[in-house]
Amino acid sequence: MVADLVEEAFTEASPTLPSLPARRGVPTPEYRLQCTHLRRSPHPRCHGGGHAVGSEQRNEAVRCPVARYGHSLTEIRQDMLLLFGGVSNDREYLNDAWILRLSDAEIESVSLEVVGDAPSGRAGHSAYCTLNGKYAIIFGGANSTDWFRDLYIAPLAELTSSLRAVFQRVEAVTLAPSPVLRSFVSSSLPVAAAPASSLTRESASLAWPSARRSHTLVPMEEGKAILFGGHSVVSVNDVWILDEKSFAWRQVETRGLDSQFPLMGIPASRYCHSSVVYPNPTSSAHATSDAVDSSDTAASSSYAEVGRSLYVFGGVLFSPFGDNALWELSLSTFIWRRVKVRGGVLPPPRFGHIACVLSHCMIVFGGADKFPSGRSLDDCFMYNFRSREWSPLNSVASRSLTADPAFPTHCSADAALTTEAGSHLNPSAFSHLSAALSRGHRALEEAQEEASSRMPPGRRSHAAARSARGKIIIFGGWDGCRVDGECFQLRLAPSTLRERCYAFLMGTRRPGS
Repeated sequence: MVADLVEEAFTEASPTLPSLPARRGVPTPEYRLQCTHLRRSPHPRCHGGGHAVGSEQRNEAVRCPVARYGHSLTEIRQDMLLLFGGVSNDREYLNDAWILRLSDAEIESVSLEVVGDAPSGRAGHSAYCTLNGKYAIIFGGANSTDWFRDLYIAPLAELTSSLRAVFQRVEAVTLAPSPVLRSFVSSSLPVAAAPASSLTRESASLAWPSARRSHTLVPMEEGKAILFGGHSVVSVNDVWILDEKSFAWRQVETRGLDSQFPLMGIPASRYCHSSVVYPNPTSSAHATSDAVDSSDTAASSSYAEVGRSLYVFGGVLFSPFGDNALWELSLSTFIWRRVKVRGGVLPPPRFGHIACVLSHCMIVFGGADKFPSGRSLDDCFMYNFRSREWSPLNSVASRSLTADPAFPTHCSADAALTTEAGSHLNPSAFSHLSAALSRGHRALEEAQEEASSRMPPGRRSHAAARSARGKIIIFGGWDGCRVDGECFQLRLAPSTLRERCYAFLMGTRRPGS
């Protein structure tokens, strides 16, 4: 049974942000988080109840996708996302498909006609768009009784032009049982078998990943994608590479840093984790008119020369508690290493979260801290690949600090910032600024309350997609009691001078001063 399905941490990668000078001495925030609750646009083409294809419960009066969790969300064109599957509030496993169009602070939902060899209703599957922009690919997942190992492709041209999701199932010519590295898989594993179809496409693959849910499958380079982890009867930690031209799978032998003990120093079997590839393999495919800082581009190029890596964070391991370790797999040597994070900030352990890459940072949001009935998290953290540091992202402070300043409009000559041997704050100026901060305390609390109401509530098993315009779109999820159907937009912006000054002042204040 898969009644405890809590998953789908689909991940994608990266737009561009201007880089800021390295922090020295007093820590200051590099970015602030902007969150927007996207309104639903009442477009006449938005229709369909979001039930499974062929279900008698389909209600044409419903104009938006039903609330769900365990679904997938991926960008197929600029400002155009593909939503598929998941579990509804009625515990129905869905196989409906939707196009979500982004427009300013609104989102327009368009129901797709699902035709061809349609996947059965499922959750905990993976989905992504090929870098050449030809196909959307769906793999695996589960329902209440079965786990899946099937692979489906849908041409993007049909999705965008005729609003039809024409699926083709890919099958191996001879599907041999696949060994699972460092894991045990029962021979009695229930695997759903689909009937033969004229739309079935054959693959010459000699091996195939085992059935699983709550895994990750992300693009690693042009024409290839990488699969890690997942769960069926047991959790696994195997690595597979999918060739998008032949649709053949190849299992990869990985090891830790110590060649004499290759099974040491590798991540444990897990599911409900997140995976991203950095540097971003989609940078050329998602090129936009947004400004790109030259230093950021040069840094990405230097990283690309060294080689890309797969970064795995969190997940459910052998205990009911989530994990907060960050693992790196070199995609050139396939050697694992546990990342030694700098600084004293670490996100709490979690699973069922999302992670996306923006520029040189990985953004993590939500999840749960304990399986199966832990607390749903509403926090957001940023990992900087350059400095190897975690930092919390708080839109509350960001929004409050962008309000009208409470600082005095003038001060005496002795209340100035001086730069002799090095920058330091004059005590008189510090007194003026401290008083200004105190006077603005009430306005600060009001701004915090207003901003916190705009942040997505805590959730797990939601889905997210990175937009080419530098935004993270979050849809759906589950908080342990309620299934959500709202859509949010997260965006990073460089910290303002006022915010950096505020952080400096808070860092230099002493108790009782």
